[in-house]
Amino acid sequence: MTALSHADFAANLLAAAASADRVAQVITRFVDEPIEIGPIAIGPGGVCTASAVGTPSKVVVAPFNDAGWDYLVAAPVAMEVSVRIAGRELAYAIDIVVHARIRLVLEAPCTVLVDVDGVESSDVTVNIDPRGVSSRLLGWLGNVGSVVEDRVVAYLNDLFESPAMHAVRRIDVAEMIDRAWLNGAVFAAESRDPAQLADVVARAG
Repeated sequence: MTALSHADFAANLLAAAASADRVAQVITRFVDEPIEIGPIAIGPGGVCTASAVGTPSKVVVAPFNDAGWDYLVAAPVAMEVSVRIAGRELAYAIDIVVHARIRLVLEAPCTVLVDVDGVESSDVTVNIDPRGVSSRLLGWLGNVGSVVEDRVVAYLNDLFESPAMHAVRRIDVAEMIDRAWLNGAVFAAESRDPAQLADVVARAG
């Protein structure tokens, strides 16, 4: 058995409580629904009407050590955009990847706050595939990509600041340990009895 310093133990506990995989799972729970945009007016003088449906893909969270941030999030969204102008309908496929920074903030007495940096347009990469020459021309004139990008950024910022997201961004480690003791998880793990472990999990759920 290797002895650990208090600092090393705290670092390991923090890594276990809010690992990259667990942070990704939490974000995925909130961004796995389709994103609907519009109809909104775009183009010169607002002569066009655009609607879009976005399908989120797998969220990736990776360690990131820059200016105090712990993780970098990449959230891809595949947008199918339809623009109507003068009775015609033009189509676009727009792939968006939204990047967000996350840091783990320690609060008394034993809580980890998952702090999410606000997303800006500079945190977004956009790849536009116009379906046809007319779509290409209107996409340039109407700035379709920027309009959709702005709406996705606003949607994700609202999501990150929503009450539901705030509730899961605060991890009370002491409460989790208390719950494990109260539900008998510590003794069940020690006994290695699968039936007892299953019973504990059912009661804890």
